[in-house]
Amino acid sequence: GLVSREFSVQKILKLNELTFLKESVKKRRRWGRGSGSGRGKQSGFGHQKSRSTPRAFEGGQTPLYKRLPKIGFFNSSQKSFQILNLSKIQEFITMGRLIPPPDKMITMR
Repeated sequence: GLVSREFSVQKILKLNELTFLKESVKKRRRWGRGSGSGRGKQSGFGHQKSRSTPRAFEGGQTPLYKRLPKIGFFNSSQKSFQILNLSKIQEFITMGRLIPPPDKMITMR
């Protein structure tokens, strides 16, 4: 027949007694433990792949970054400005070379 299950807390849950479920923690793969393990020999790195050579190494040939000339960045749309002091502007106004409009300000343009 039916078995009645009664849930009673006989043991108090303690933090130091908490453990993982055995199936929840997956074992890591151990590479390079012989050919019989299925993960030996090249250990997932294929045939003749070197892990110690630099990324830009081209087998003894001069790398591309050394073959190309060293050139910097030239901003073609850069605006060049001349230095103009306030005393020079005042001098132009007193000489009459610069006549500011009475309702507007003097700007860079």
